[in-house]
Amino acid sequence: MNLPFVPVGLQLAQPMIRDYDRIARDMRPDEIAQWLAWSGLPEYDPEVCARAFMGIRGIAHTLLDSDGHAILVGGHEQLRKGVWRGWLMGTMTGWAAHGFAISRIVRRCQDNLLHSEHCHRVEVVALASRKAAHVWYERALGLICEGVRPGYFSDGSDAVCYAKTKGVR
Repeated sequence: MNLPFVPVGLQLAQPMIRDYDRIARDMRPDEIAQWLAWSGLPEYDPEVCARAFMGIRGIAHTLLDSDGHAILVGGHEQLRKGVWRGWLMGTMTGWAAHGFAISRIVRRCQDNLLHSEHCHRVEVVALASRKAAHVWYERALGLICEGVRPGYFSDGSDAVCYAKTKGVR
């Protein structure tokens, strides 16, 4: 799969253990809330979170800033033949400084996967409370809202599913 163009000052790399650890220790509060809902754990532990994200199988990339620090780790895990779920974890400072570039890179990685022979659907599941993320999925990533999944998360929270399917829109 071709990697997307990355703006000067940023670098796309293979994730290292230290990248997951760094981001888990400075992860966005809304992403922490989602991870807690997903995991069902009562409190946030960055080490447990980092290990869980490291265990996701599939495609993963790290976005490094000009100092070589990880600001985002994300990718796609294959759920079944042709169907992939996107995931990512990022820092507040990374999003604040590079939000536009992050959006373009994530969109290109997603679209590259969707245009490959190995994929006909990409989806994302988000806490229903993450309203800003919902806007980003639709506007920046071009995903289509498929609706609410009541009680989807381990803690009973509702989820909203977004997807893009080959040949649709």
